Amino acid sequence: MKIKLYDRRDYITGEVVRYSEIKKDNKSTTFDNMDGYAFEHFCADVLTKSGYQNVQVTRGSGDQGVDIISERDGIKYAVQCKNYSQPVGNKAVQEIYAGMRFYHCHVGIVMTNNSFTPSAAC
Repeated sequence: MKIKLYDRRDYITGEVVRYSEIKKDNKSTTFDNMDGYAFEHFCADVLTKSGYQNVQVTRGSGDQGVDIISERDGIKYAVQCKNYSQPVGNKAVQEIYAGMRFYHCHVGIVMTNNSFTPSAAC
């Protein structure tokens, strides 16, 4: 299993953006202000715009930690979305690994608006 971790990617340009480089505008709503449901749909939109196919948001309860299922180039992806005010811990990585197995996916991804703790990034 291979996991790639980024601080954040601009979902239009694909460039890595450090959290400190993001300029917030009081006139616009950012994904930091979204509830969990809206953030999951935002992430699904990012995946669709990035070329993933069959992007489906899973039901809220009993989803085994997987929020989105998608495919790209014959590879099936399980995605967990974490809209957190603090760095994401290793529990999210453990959950997506288990959910990936449950949905028979090849790759597990944790998408977040924040960064990862050192234990999650190992």
